[in-house]
Amino acid sequence: MPAELPLLAALAGSVLGALLGCLTGLVPGLHSNNIAAALSTLPIALLAAVGGAAIGEGGALTVSCAVVSCAVAHAVASAVPSIFLGAPEGKDVSSVLPGHRLLRAGRGAEALRLSVASSLGAIALSLAILLPVRAVLGPPLMLYPRLMPWLGPALLLVSGLLVLGETARARQRGRPLSGWRAGAVALGLLLASGLLGYLVVFRDGALLDGGSSGGAGIGALFVGLFGLPTIVWAILDPPRPESGAPAPPTDAGGRGCWGAVLRGALAGAVVGWFPGTSSGQATMVAVARRGGQTGGDELERARRYLAGAAAVAAASTVFNLAALATFMRVRSGPAAAVARLTGWAEAPWGASWLPGPDVALLLVAIAVGGAVAALVTVFTGGLAADRAASLGDRRLLFAVALMLVGGCVALGGGRSALVLLAATSLGLLPPAMGVMRVHLMGAMTLPVALGLTIG
Repeated sequence: MPAELPLLAALAGSVLGALLGCLTGLVPGLHSNNIAAALSTLPIALLAAVGGAAIGEGGALTVSCAVVSCAVAHAVASAVPSIFLGAPEGKDVSSVLPGHRLLRAGRGAEALRLSVASSLGAIALSLAILLPVRAVLGPPLMLYPRLMPWLGPALLLVSGLLVLGETARARQRGRPLSGWRAGAVALGLLLASGLLGYLVVFRDGALLDGGSSGGAGIGALFVGLFGLPTIVWAILDPPRPESGAPAPPTDAGGRGCWGAVLRGALAGAVVGWFPGTSSGQATMVAVARRGGQTGGDELERARRYLAGAAAVAAASTVFNLAALATFMRVRSGPAAAVARLTGWAEAPWGASWLPGPDVALLLVAIAVGGAVAALVTVFTGGLAADRAASLGDRRLLFAVALMLVGGCVALGGGRSALVLLAATSLGLLPPAMGVMRVHLMGAMTLPVALGLTIG
C-alpha cells in the first residue's frame, strides 16, 4: 500500500471525527467519551465512510485519529450550548456561569470568540511544549513516577483549599451564606459527591454494585450533578441577554485572558498526565488571581475563567495522548478507545525524544480537530448569538431536560434513574446556596485521592 494512503485516510478520519465532535458538542448532554466508545466498536462503518481503507493496523489508526479529533472538537464546540443554552458538558459545567454573565451583559458573541481562540491557542501551546514536558515527566527525567506518591495528598489539598476559599468568596460577593456556613456547605457537597461517586463508579461492580453498567452510571452521575441542574435553573431563570448596549471590554489587549490560556495549558498538562485531577479544579487554580470586586472586574473574571476553562479542556486532550503513548496510562474515554483500537503491546513513545509516526499522526489529528471545530463553532455560534433569546425558551429547555433523563434511563435502566435522582438532588444545591459547583467534582477526585493516599 502506498505510504500516502494511510496518511490520507488518517486525515479524512480526522475531519470526519471533528465534524462528529462538533455535533456532540453542540447537542447538550452528549459527551465525547460516549462517542469515543462507539467509534472504537464500529471501525468498519467509519472506514467505509472515510473511503474504504483496509481493515488492520492502518484502519485502527484511522479510527483512532477520528476519536482524538472528535474529542478536541467536542471540547471546542461545547462552548455554544454552555454560553447560549445553559446546558454545559459534564465535568466542565462551571464554565457556563461566566458565559451566562457575559451573555447577560450583551457579550455572548465575544465570549464564544474568546473560548474558541483560547482553545486553539492552548492546542498550539501544548504541541509546542509537549516535548519538554514529556522529557520532564517521562524519559529521561522520569518525574512522573516520583510524583505519583504525592498525588493523593495533593488532590486532597486542592479540594480543601477550594472549600476554604468559599469563606472569602461569601464575604466578598454578598452570597446568601456567611463565610463559615458557605465553607461548611462546600465541604458537605464535597463529601456527599465523593460518597456518591464511590458507590457509582469505584465500588466493585460499579453503578451502585449493580454489575457491568458502570459507563451508564458515570453518564447519569455527571448529567445529574451538572447537566440537569443547570437546565432546571435555566428554566427558572433563562440566560437571556440584557437589553441595551453591550458592556465595554474591561481588559485592554486581553493580556489577562492570554495569561489564563497559558496557565490553563499548563494545568491541562497536569489533568492529562495524572489520574483524578479535575478540569474544573484545574481551571480554578489556573485562573486564580487577585482583583477588585466591581462589576467590570466581575466580567473580567468571567472572561479569564472562560479562557482558562477552554485552555484546560483542549490541552488535556494533547497530554492524555502523551501519557498513553509514554506509559500506557489511560486518562480519558478517548484515550481508552485509542488503546483498544491500536492494541499497542508496549508504549509506542518510549525512550525516543521524538514521537513515532503513529503518535505523530494522532497529534496531527488533534490539530485538525481544533481547526475544523473552530470554523464550525464560530459559524454556529453566530447563529446562536442572533437567536439567544429563543434558545432560552422554556419549552426548548424542557425538551433538553427530557432528552437527558430519557437518555440516561434508556442506557442504564432503573439503577441509572436512581443515580440520576441522587446526583440531581446534589447538583441543585450549589446555585441555591451560593457556592461553586466545582466541589461536586469530589465524585471523582475524592475517591481517587483517598485511594492513592491510603492504598
